Amino acid sequence: MKNNRIAVCADLMMQREYGLCFKLWLSLSTIHTLVIGPSGSGKSIFLKFFLHNLLYKEKVKMYFFDFKNSDDFKFLEGHSNYSISDGCIDGLTRFYEEFKQARINPEMYKNTYHIMIFDELPAYLIYLSGKDKKLAESHKAMISEILMLGRSLGFGFICAMQRPDAQFFGNGARDNFFNIVALGNLSKEAKNMVFAGYELPDNHYKTGQGLILCAGKDVEEFCMPYFDNKKIQRMEQNIRERLKLD
Repeated sequence: MKNNRIAVCADLMMQREYGLCFKLWLSLSTIHTLVIGPSGSGKSIFLKFFLHNLLYKEKVKMYFFDFKNSDDFKFLEGHSNYSISDGCIDGLTRFYEEFKQARINPEMYKNTYHIMIFDELPAYLIYLSGKDKKLAESHKAMISEILMLGRSLGFGFICAMQRPDAQFFGNGARDNFFNIVALGNLSKEAKNMVFAGYELPDNHYKTGQGLILCAGKDVEEFCMPYFDNKKIQRMEQNIRERLKLD
């Protein structure tokens, strides 16, 4: 598939030192992305910006999971693949069934990317564990399988959470994220979970700033564009229009 890059942020060092804005890109062919950061670091805005740019690519089928039913994503209401609360159980199952069909008949799926965006996966899995441990382990296994085998089929997983604990990814599946986006100021422990072996700058990051590790590259500092409330509302409206919700 051609033209499969998505602009997600700018190089913070170039902006800080020279006032220049060089885009950093993620590729749909290596789309698995883990977004981490404390509350208020900008994860929700990053997901909106990512989704906005993603939908300007042709032949992308999007699934969005908002287990906490956050006000941040209510603008997606009305989309058939927008799941909240317990609806995430059925939504994830449907995405996994499509993934299984793609493994059986990859030719039918080769021209469309299928992207799952999951906000606050840990809350979902913890809830499922309290409800039905067997079901929780089953869904964790689904996610692990998608992470390990989805790339060649055009199935991607974007996940946002505060702490990237390995317990939420079975069989070492966390290592299959091609891109790590770390927003805000992480604890030393959290940094070691995803950036072990890398020499990291000792800087303080504002909301929307942080570190990014893209497939095949070194860790870089980055910043998102600034969005005031008016720009956020416009971006949400553009997303709704691309999804034909209006």
